[in-house]
Amino acid sequence: MADTARLFNCARCGRQVAICRHCDRGNRYCNEGCARAARQASRRAAGARYQRSRSGRFAHAQRQRRYRARRRAVTHQGSPAPGADVPLVPESRATADFQEITLQGWVVYRIADPLRLSGLVNYALRPDGKGYVSDGPDRLTDRVLNQVQVAVRAEIAPLTLAEALTVGARLTEAVSARLRSAETLDALGLAVMDLAILAVKPTPETARALAAEMRERVLQDADQAVYRRRNAAVDEERAIRENELQTDIAVAEKRR
Repeated sequence: MADTARLFNCARCGRQVAICRHCDRGNRYCNEGCARAARQASRRAAGARYQRSRSGRFAHAQRQRRYRARRRAVTHQGSPAPGADVPLVPESRATADFQEITLQGWVVYRIADPLRLSGLVNYALRPDGKGYVSDGPDRLTDRVLNQVQVAVRAEIAPLTLAEALTVGARLTEAVSARLRSAETLDALGLAVMDLAILAVKPTPETARALAAEMRERVLQDADQAVYRRRNAAVDEERAIRENELQTDIAVAEKRR
């Protein structure tokens, strides 16, 4: 006996399909793809109908309340920045002879121990994700600069103005050593990687006075050079005249 088949149109795509009686389970769709897509559309339509009902609106409101509560709760802690390159703030400092000088430079620091720093500084983000809850992370650079200023002031205080203007690389090395051994930076988990002091400048009035003193010294050296040159010329002329005189004396003695 020949097998019979049922001929129908897919309820989703409308394609004509023939299915044998052994496989026929009341199928309405041509394949699994149409059946799955129709199932999803049916579930979406059922969900939309449920949300339009009274109980659905209440359930939707409860989900929204839970969502807003999760948004208010901080679920992420901001990650500390790996490091920073910060210019030194120009600040007047007094030397041992009570002269004001200004330093220019920059410092590079990094976070050596993020876990220790995150335990001391609040890196929690705001609910909107824009910025931190506290100003601790923003003041981290200020803390490093304060330590640099303390170290620079300790090294400059025993120096005179002339020594401070010529100390150069020794000042950088001394300040770097103080920063490496600073307990405050170590407690925060910070480490200074590099420090550079680019310029040590006196006040404008002191600079003009030093320039005038140096200018006078240069002029005095120039005058001394002129005097030495004139003295050398006089000595040479005296020597020439003495030689001429000796020659005249020798000639006169031979004529006798």
